[in-house]
Amino acid sequence: MPLYSSIASYAKTVGADVLILTMNHKCPIAGYGHQVIYLPYISRSQQDSFLDGQPIMFIAVEVLLSQ
Repeated sequence: MPLYSSIASYAKTVGADVLILTMNHKCPIAGYGHQVIYLPYISRSQQDSFLDGQPIMFIAVEVLLSQ
């Protein structure tokens, strides 16, 4: 997360619009975003696969790109 924090911090200081797209409602870099989009995270269990939530993120990115 330190890499993302430094990138988001720099982007905000130079005046870029920062959009944070996350599934973490306690996202540590949300404060850097001009807009924050919270996506649902269906895999709350530690036993669930990391890949279970990936389709939601991919669909959200596709929707943003189509706009």
